[in-house]
Amino acid sequence: MLIVDLDKTLIKSDYLLESFVCYYSQNIFAPFISLFIYLNEGKVGLKKFLYKKTDISVSNLPFNHNVLDAIQDWKKENPNDKVFLISATYHEAIESIAKHINCFDGWFGTDNENLKSEIKLKKIKELTNDKAFTYIGDSSADLVIWKNAKKCILVNPTQGLISKVKKINNSIAVIENKDTNTLLEILKAIRVHQWVKNLLLFVPAILALKPFFSLVENLVSGFLAFSFIASAFYILNDLFDIENDRNHPSKKFRSFASGSLSIFQGFCIFCVLIIIAIMISINLSQPFQLCLFLYAFSTFTYSKYLKKIPILDIFTLTSFYIFRLVTGGVLAGITISNWLLTFSAFFFLFLAAVKRWIELKKLNSNLVSGRGYQISDISFVSNLSYFSGLISILVICLYIESQQAQALYGQTTLLWFIPVILLYWVLETLFKVERGDIDDDPVKYALKSKTSYISLFGFAVIALIAATI
Repeated sequence: MLIVDLDKTLIKSDYLLESFVCYYSQNIFAPFISLFIYLNEGKVGLKKFLYKKTDISVSNLPFNHNVLDAIQDWKKENPNDKVFLISATYHEAIESIAKHINCFDGWFGTDNENLKSEIKLKKIKELTNDKAFTYIGDSSADLVIWKNAKKCILVNPTQGLISKVKKINNSIAVIENKDTNTLLEILKAIRVHQWVKNLLLFVPAILALKPFFSLVENLVSGFLAFSFIASAFYILNDLFDIENDRNHPSKKFRSFASGSLSIFQGFCIFCVLIIIAIMISINLSQPFQLCLFLYAFSTFTYSKYLKKIPILDIFTLTSFYIFRLVTGGVLAGITISNWLLTFSAFFFLFLAAVKRWIELKKLNSNLVSGRGYQISDISFVSNLSYFSGLISILVICLYIESQQAQALYGQTTLLWFIPVILLYWVLETLFKVERGDIDDDPVKYALKSKTSYISLFGFAVIALIAATI
């Protein structure tokens, strides 16, 4: 007989944590409610409560295909023996998973008692009548089972676990997902490429033509603190969005949705990033610390609520860009001009609208999961992209003729090349979105686009010449 565990064995994730995160994404008081249930009804009561409160799609769970292959191979080699799925996960969840996989002869999960360790071994002995069995599992809680098994199959074990099992059983096999690079997955999850957005903190000091080197230390420290905070909430957003991401054509490959990183690892990474950001910000001004806190609070609110509200989610994404500029002004001791704020409002509205437009174009169903948009909204969002992108260029044109520009730059005539270059970049972006040549992340496109780097170089050269003539 073959006995298969569920958490981190048949699936790459932990069903209890999946349920908790799903519930937390719906109810901000989930941690307190879950703690109350645990203290009053124990772990069994908590598992039942979370299962009843959530609706996790079984078909989208991150199944470990190496384990599924091992089960099929075992069935071919032992056609007369049975395969059971036995786990401490709530029994109704186990039933739905087993029926979906359709390769088990029976299944058992937690009902009146937590089906784990000694209790699980007791259930296995009842099924096998104390006969030989093979067990596939992943954790030290399974040691008591492996001690009684004829053969032990360990899934993605640590060296410490392998050593412990070898002391109690000589028949060991290992299933590893060698295609997973944890460090690379962490870097992908924290979205290092998105840190380019935080370069906006440097913009107020650069545009004000202030002595830059005296501000470098503060600006770099602020950039790092802001980046770590942003990455922390990218992690939290991905955890809240696991179920929606699994229904998305490209986001389903994200680290937590695919199971490449566990939910527990996600919470650990989140906490580490927050701590690093706080340690860096301690040496910076109190106004910056306040900005950092407000950004963190706003990002959390967006992840929990605002991203689900059409239009308001685009406005919120736009405000995050503007907030970076304002924070850069705080670090440099500069008041942001109304011209810069006006241009930023329309240009970043353009980027946010393009992001949603791309998502709508890639839809296979009528509704964007977790966003509230429909396919019929494509026309509106695309029009918003065109409108905001072109208006941002008009704002630059008006600024060039303003008294502020003439006071800062000796030769404003040269500045007219800037809106021309930006117009080309905006039109090229819109053209490629229309043709479907850009994926769901405009920032990645901008970082990969040669036009972006040529444009930035052109802006820098023109501004430098205009300021020095």
